[in-house]
Amino acid sequence: MGGRASKQKGNGYERELVKQAEASGLKAKRAWGSDGRSMGMHEEVDCLIADQKVQAKRRKSIAKFLKPTEHVDVVVFREDNGTSLVLIDWFNWLDQQKEIVDLKQRVHLLERAIIEQAGGMKKAPYSPDPPWDGHPSRDFPEI
Repeated sequence: MGGRASKQKGNGYERELVKQAEASGLKAKRAWGSDGRSMGMHEEVDCLIADQKVQAKRRKSIAKFLKPTEHVDVVVFREDNGTSLVLIDWFNWLDQQKEIVDLKQRVHLLERAIIEQAGGMKKAPYSPDPPWDGHPSRDFPEI
């Protein structure tokens, strides 16, 4: 497959990834023309999913040894003297990204509750003088 058909296959794959990410409850956007520059990023960025820059690659086949089996969660590999890379199932990655987004929202709500409990102080939650006593055993409000 070459030229136009290959480009259409890649565009369709990018749209598929964005739709699946959105269905998982994540913010997702496809770069116009598969060019990240349309979103103010590097041209290799095809999609932005949960603030992660994604380059989508679809091939007829990939090396069998790179595919995670049902017995492992991830495959880690590298070139000699290279950087290690992680290969993970797409839907597992989406679940992890959703968990991260949810945890960030929870932290934000806890920070707001802490500030409100301290009398509405407007200090940043990570300032050197926190608006709470700083003791790790302190009970935090349930949300």
